[in-house]
Amino acid sequence: MKSKMHRMRGSHSQRLQMLSVKARECIRKLEENKKLAENILKLGELNRKLETEKEKVIPFAEAQEATADMPADMVTDANALTSYSRSLEGKPVEEWNYLDVFFRKFNRALLDKCAIDQERSRLQNENNDLRAILKAYLDGISVNTDVTEAENPLFAINGRTGVAVPAPVSGGQVIPVVEGNAVMNQTAMMQR
Repeated sequence: MKSKMHRMRGSHSQRLQMLSVKARECIRKLEENKKLAENILKLGELNRKLETEKEKVIPFAEAQEATADMPADMVTDANALTSYSRSLEGKPVEEWNYLDVFFRKFNRALLDKCAIDQERSRLQNENNDLRAILKAYLDGISVNTDVTEAENPLFAINGRTGVAVPAPVSGGQVIPVVEGNAVMNQTAMMQR
């Protein structure tokens, strides 16, 4: 009898230990779910502040407009499959439409993000081009060791620019060159 009581007490203590471990795991899991739910509610509140007036007033408008062009028998069948969620008008919202507003907003935000990324890339390329133009300009107007060692079309020593100028292609003929100032002086003299 005594050994039977010891075995029964041992089995009860094991069951109590297992129950305590399971209860602790359940409490931990419920706390995680509670934190997740609180996080979702906080994000929902933040999202609500960013909604337009139309979205605040009629959150399921597009889902209801989709059923407006359905035949009457299909609408009644769809209404028979409703759950506990109701729109602002009191009409039931189908279970598959619960996340429509979320996905619509998510897709809109994703498209905005893609457009912003493309614009950022375009502006980055434009910025790089403008930096290269500015560097070339500053190199052209400044005198330092980097500029003097590199080819610079604006830097001339003894009439030489240091930039290789391609020879004019003329097929062996001499091309006459007339300076612009000389032409202007001659035209001014002819007009007197």
